[in-house]
Amino acid sequence: MKTADKTDTFDSQPGLFGPTITVRPAHEEDRTVVNGYTFLIARHWGGPTNSELKNLMLEHAFKAASTVWFHIGSGNLRSRRAVEKLGAQLSHELVIEAGGKRQVVLHYRLRPRWARG
Repeated sequence: MKTADKTDTFDSQPGLFGPTITVRPAHEEDRTVVNGYTFLIARHWGGPTNSELKNLMLEHAFKAASTVWFHIGSGNLRSRRAVEKLGAQLSHELVIEAGGKRQVVLHYRLRPRWARG
């Protein structure tokens, strides 16, 4: 598994949507990756574009990884619900300090039993 951070951006029709995905290795020894963020403009949230993007991302990730992690701010209810719909399980939370502010980050784990469907 490559250890360098990777950012892929795709925009097939300028102005229509610009999904951006970041994935980085978390622990190469146990074959895990972290989904940094996935961005779609609002009109594609929850629709077929969003579903297909996540399906493709996870199919690709599980070719090399045994676990995909999602790190989500505790107040980001939309993203929390989205990863829970995928079958990700809340594992633990971490309190971080950033810019003098305290933030709770929830760590969700998705195992390879995830299947397109």
